[in-house]
Amino acid sequence: AAAGDQINLTNLVSGYDVLTSAINDFVHLVHNGSNDDLYVNANGSSGGTFQLLATIVGGTGGLDVAALLADGNLVLNHNVVV
Repeated sequence: AAAGDQINLTNLVSGYDVLTSAINDFVHLVHNGSNDDLYVNANGSSGGTFQLLATIVGGTGGLDVAALLADGNLVLNHNVVV
């Protein structure tokens, strides 16, 4: 993801807590050719359904969901900025 680009999932994800939740319970990236598909499980429930939300054209440059969150490219309700 380019510097400054953000995907804000605040209104799409409920129950995510940066201190106690695993981001991968809520968000997945799937490499699809030269792009990355972003899937979201709205409540992070075990066995919940992930829905395709967006295709990131050109991909994320190899970053995973945790790195996107840490870099501020992925925004959720309870992000802590350090």
